[in-house]
Amino acid sequence: MTRDQITPRADRGFTLIELIVASGLIVLVLSVLGGIMISSMTTERSVRTLTTATSTGQLVTGSLEDGIRNAATPITFTAPGGIDQMVTARVAGTGSALTFSCQAWYYSSVNKTIRYKRADTAITAANAAAQTGWTLLAEGVTPKTTGVPVFSLSGSTVSFAFKVDAGKYPAVVFDSSITSQSGVTGVAPC
Repeated sequence: MTRDQITPRADRGFTLIELIVASGLIVLVLSVLGGIMISSMTTERSVRTLTTATSTGQLVTGSLEDGIRNAATPITFTAPGGIDQMVTARVAGTGSALTFSCQAWYYSSVNKTIRYKRADTAITAANAAAQTGWTLLAEGVTPKTTGVPVFSLSGSTVSFAFKVDAGKYPAVVFDSSITSQSGVTGVAPC
């Protein structure tokens, strides 16, 4: 009797062809799973980038809405240096007694930022280099349309039109107007 006749086939192990086929299937499955993982990571990165840009713009929009809606008129608009812009308003507080504070939003075309400041006294115009005491609200901000200001003022209505950089994706655009609804007039401007 030969050895093949004595040893059952199940005890002989895998053939070279079976090992190559199994290895090929494992490589194929790992390649598919790797592709899915890379695709999901790329999607997650793009969603995170766009969400960050959107949240940044919403932060600026919310700050402007809260301040301007409660602002006494007149609201002031200045363009320090000719290219930067600042909106200043005397805003009513939320306490039981009517108190006002000065609030300002400053767009720096050099730094491409929007900053916010609140003070009990008048706020002087900042410049792109010296912005101590100002809170950074947004970075990567440019006018919605080149040559058109980010902020504009018409009576008691502040309009804004800007876009926030989203890296390699299209910038997120914010464009709206807010009107003072406090009904308080004749208060000295900040």
